Amino acid sequence: MDIQATSTGWVSVYSLSGIATGTGLEVQNKNSNLVTIQESAAKPADTDFSGRLLRYCDVGEVWAGSPGVWVRGAMNQIHLNVQRSEPSPDGQVQVMASVPSER
Repeated sequence: MDIQATSTGWVSVYSLSGIATGTGLEVQNKNSNLVTIQESAAKPADTDFSGRLLRYCDVGEVWAGSPGVWVRGAMNQIHLNVQRSEPSPDGQVQVMASVPSER
């Protein structure tokens, strides 16, 4: 599902998508601006810029059992594609770069 939001801080991917917290996800940045993704049970502070950067078309994979997934967009714009994913044992966010197909 595609998700769009305008925010100056962190937003919950689970809340935006309506997917239950702890579900494994694949989160793709569909915006030309960078998105930062972070796993945390609580909303990160507005001064917290840590996490993994997702460039255009990059995918962050979040394994099942995550306490929470938060994103913030450069230029305050967020445009994501969020899908449920299969569980994995290590519980870490993995970033997979993808190259847009040429037509």
